[in-house]
Amino acid sequence: MHRQTSTTCRLPPRHLFARPLLLCILCASTGCGVFAPRTEQVNTDTLLHPASTFDDSVTLEIFFASLPCDFVEQKERLWTLVDEQQIDSKTRRQLVRNGMRAGLVGPQIPDPLAEILQLTEQAPSSQEKQQGVPLEHEPRVAKRLLQLRMGRRGEIIAAPVAKEIPLLLIEHGSVAGRTFREAQPLFATEAQPGDGAHILLTLAPELHHGQPQQQWTGQDGILRLDMTRNRETYEQLRTQAALGPGQMLVVGRAGQSTGNLGYHFFTESAAEGRVEKLLIIRLAQTPAPDVFAEGE
Repeated sequence: MHRQTSTTCRLPPRHLFARPLLLCILCASTGCGVFAPRTEQVNTDTLLHPASTFDDSVTLEIFFASLPCDFVEQKERLWTLVDEQQIDSKTRRQLVRNGMRAGLVGPQIPDPLAEILQLTEQAPSSQEKQQGVPLEHEPRVAKRLLQLRMGRRGEIIAAPVAKEIPLLLIEHGSVAGRTFREAQPLFATEAQPGDGAHILLTLAPELHHGQPQQQWTGQDGILRLDMTRNRETYEQLRTQAALGPGQMLVVGRAGQSTGNLGYHFFTESAAEGRVEKLLIIRLAQTPAPDVFAEGE
């Protein structure tokens, strides 16, 4: 039986000087950088992409204005200047029965509306900066931008989540009552191409209520698991208006009844008591002209 042995090749002493000589030759031919780790400069511009816009999207300016208690006369004057005839007559009647009203203004803004939107545009005085502004004089106009793609759903939150909302709804001539717990009023909105440079903007009041639950939702053929809540959509109050550049859709409370949709959507608690709110939606930017051409 033969034993397998391993052999090692050793350089004789006279050849040991060849090793440093070989290293010197390599450094001379390739440079010392061959022994440094290789690094590459990373272009960070390719890692963070700027937010992109879509050719078929519109930009809406959303204003929620809280009306002071002494603003009653101006509010009534404002509604005389709002063109409510631009809303379908059947929808108008349903809105009023449930404490809401809507109409168009612009591009020329009526003075009462301009006064409402300018409530927060006055710069505070030096004395106010030092002493602070009382709560009752806090900014009354909240503004946000909403970019909405054609045919896609958007949401406009009308009020924070309430522990419970006891609602009275008038539908088909009858009154129905129901209490929603952990409920939040909001408007579902959608835009479609209209005639010329106009868009058709749709608003539908909804109440989202209950505890969030996991639910599969699909869009563009893609399924995803979202946290959603129960939703009540009031289709009979779905409002559609044709908006041109600079025009505004004004939505607010009709009458003084409590417990209806108008009360829960357009009133809120404040330091001076219960105050009304006004929703103003302005068309700030329209899609590319070819998108409108496709809608014709």
